[in-house]
Amino acid sequence: MACKQEASVVRVDGFPSERPETQEKMSDGDKLTQHVENVVRTWALVKKDLVGNGIVFYMRLFSENPEVKSLFSFASSMNTEEVQHDNPGLRRQAKTLMSMIDYAIRCLGNLKDLVPKLKTLGKRHFVKYNVKPEHFKAVGAALLWTLKEGLGEIFTRDVDAAWTAIFRILADVMIEGGKEGLAEIKSRSTGNE
Repeated sequence: MACKQEASVVRVDGFPSERPETQEKMSDGDKLTQHVENVVRTWALVKKDLVGNGIVFYMRLFSENPEVKSLFSFASSMNTEEVQHDNPGLRRQAKTLMSMIDYAIRCLGNLKDLVPKLKTLGKRHFVKYNVKPEHFKAVGAALLWTLKEGLGEIFTRDVDAAWTAIFRILADVMIEGGKEGLAEIKSRSTGNE
């Protein structure tokens, strides 16, 4: 089953459909399903301006973590203040990132398709771009800040918890793929294929 063209509220396979009244009584499966619903619902608002929101994300990422600029060819030689919203490299990267997030959200109900893609993406970022696991903390913080700024009062405590939980899951899968990619390279270089 391929991922949907448009994200919609999805049931996470295997989780019960009846939810207790309060968070304290919710099972882990019910919490995850509610997280997915909150992410999908709020993403529908964010994706109305994918590139614009992606630019806001990168501006925040670079201002709070200037050391990561070296990972991006369009930004590595610029001061954060010099990274302009109309920079073609920034716009391209913003679109790429936000399109991948859109894909991941559309696939939350189809982990069979999503997990291998995330692992491949993680592998490519670790091997080709020298991304490290600790970079995901900075990315997560910049993403949550961008969502909070963009969604305003819609960014409730439940929405924050949902995005935090889903980001951690997706990041963990990417990190796993990245570590596997680095292990493959190390194995090849030591002749242990």
